[in-house]
Amino acid sequence: MVGAAGQLIRTRTGEISLMVDDLVMLSKALRPAPEKWHGVATSRCATASAILDLASNEESRMVFEVRAAVVQGLRAFLDRHGFLEVETP
Repeated sequence: MVGAAGQLIRTRTGEISLMVDDLVMLSKALRPAPEKWHGVATSRCATASAILDLASNEESRMVFEVRAAVVQGLRAFLDRHGFLEVETP
C-alpha cells in the first residue's frame, strides 16, 4: 500500500487529479528477505541476494565500487587511444 500527498488539480481534459509531492510506503513486506547462506534456487533469488549483500555488507560494496572504477578507467584509456567499444553476443 502506498500513501500520496499533494495538491488536487484539474488536468487539461478537466479530470481531477493529484499532483504528488510526497510518496510513502504504508505496508510492510509480506515475505522476509532471503537468507544468503542456504543457496539460491533461481536467478531472481540470486539477484535479490546480491542486492541484499550490497546493501548490508560494506566490504562487498567496496569490491563493487573498485570494480566500477577500474572498468571506467579502462574505458577512458581505450577511448583516448581511439578504440571503439562494440557489444557482441
